[in-house]
Amino acid sequence: MDKLSSAEKEEISAFVEAEQQRSSFQQQVHQFTDVCWDKCIAGGKVKATLDRADEACVSNCVDRFVDSSMLIIQVFNQAAAARK
Repeated sequence: MDKLSSAEKEEISAFVEAEQQRSSFQQQVHQFTDVCWDKCIAGGKVKATLDRADEACVSNCVDRFVDSSMLIIQVFNQAAAARK
């Protein structure tokens, strides 16, 4: 890394940050998929399609999961800003 220019270091840093964000997003998707599947799909029976009740449950579950995640992020950001 010592032989890289500052522009190259910045580019690598930006790439690593983007990859970390993508990984975090994928982890979130997997997490709410697991939670919402267990909560909404009755008895864990796999069907060719979701019925309306299952679809509504999954949609609401994902919405609440995203809302909760955003609230947690906001609280952490506020706490970090207060420490500065």
